[in-house]
Amino acid sequence: MSEQGPMIAQELMSSVQQCCYAHEGTLNKFLIDDKGMLFLLVFGLPPLVHTDDPTRAVLACFDMVKVFKKLQLCGKFGVTTGRSYCGVCGSARRMEYTVLGDCVNLARLMSNAPANSILCDDATRRRSTTEIIYNALAPIKVKGKEKMIDIFQPVKKDYSSIIGLNKKGMISFPWHQNAFGGVSSGGLSSAELQEGVIRLCSIKSWQGISKASELLGSGFRKEIHNDKAAAAAATAAATRPDRGARR
Repeated sequence: MSEQGPMIAQELMSSVQQCCYAHEGTLNKFLIDDKGMLFLLVFGLPPLVHTDDPTRAVLACFDMVKVFKKLQLCGKFGVTTGRSYCGVCGSARRMEYTVLGDCVNLARLMSNAPANSILCDDATRRRSTTEIIYNALAPIKVKGKEKMIDIFQPVKKDYSSIIGLNKKGMISFPWHQNAFGGVSSGGLSSAELQEGVIRLCSIKSWQGISKASELLGSGFRKEIHNDKAAAAAATAAATRPDRGARR
């Protein structure tokens, strides 16, 4: 090991911990062998249990990819989801708090991932929120499994940095552009989804919308949710002559 080895290993360990804890996960253990360092991160250990733990695990991996690239290291990440045993394991002389189960062993599918990339199983894909898009890859053979395993590569969804009315007077709300987070919704077009948003927000008996309108100091206005209407209003305002200047 070089002189810089221990310092790099320490920075890597602390950075991985920060990424894990930022998403309220648990760094259960790490191992060092001839193949390098192995981290076992678990999301969903009591009391840090969330309904979106699969999403949190993948987002943490995205953060850790940046860490590995910054340190010019090669990292491979595997995320699997399922029920596991959680508790102490071992004898009275030597025991540890760990997780055991099929999905833990399946996480070794990371060995098939390219450098600084993430692979996930189908359970993780199905239980993730719409913040992440998954690309299906060719099934692979995993040690200890008779059948081929379906794997997916996650891609973090990018959202517009402009929220509200942009400089052109056009509406720019992520929930308006992609009402269902960009996922398929029964074959409906984007225009149909946006029209559905307009109808939903116009329900006066909906307590949530009424409360939001009260806080914003304005009632529902359909033209605000209509891209063309907002653009037309902005154009009219820009071309209207200044009466005060003509006097």
